[in-house]
Amino acid sequence: MVLRVVVLLLFLTGNLYAFCKPTKQLWSLDTPEDPQSSSELSRARGGLSYFTGIRMVLSGHILDEMCIPIDGAIVQMWQTATTDLEDQGFIPNGTSITDNKGRYAFDTIIPGVRAHNILPKIRIKVSHKDLFPVETITFFVKPDVISLDEDWSSLSLAEKRELSCQCINCDRILGLNEIIEYKFDIRPAA
Repeated sequence: MVLRVVVLLLFLTGNLYAFCKPTKQLWSLDTPEDPQSSSELSRARGGLSYFTGIRMVLSGHILDEMCIPIDGAIVQMWQTATTDLEDQGFIPNGTSITDNKGRYAFDTIIPGVRAHNILPKIRIKVSHKDLFPVETITFFVKPDVISLDEDWSSLSLAEKRELSCQCINCDRILGLNEIIEYKFDIRPAA
């Protein structure tokens, strides 16, 4: 009953899709031009063994202004990586294309930190023929963390909440072969 009243109020006020507001954009001048074409980053191309590090999957949906999933969107990512991972041959970038449910996914290693003032994060760029391009960042920290990271420190608390990815299975102890799962949905501007 309460849900019906909320939906009716949202509809009457014209804010039915208020929860589909566009994701905060954070553009960078130092984003690499050409990420690799794979979304499987946790092991070397053609390799059977995984890189040393904590494996994770970052997935989410690309949604339009009406919260309808967008298929065929190109999702590119660049992440911070530690020097030891790069020494192993880890390439900290990749590409995923959304499926018919608007879902993208990257199998990778939890982002590393190279300096004390940089938070673990992944920069994401979305492009699609019917949408304006989007570039944003998702952070792997709780919104109340205080940091000198220049991308983080310029955000309001509400923006920090929006850009902090959600851990799906961090509330339990994972088995030996289980992978940490994070979720981050992106809504390009209309």
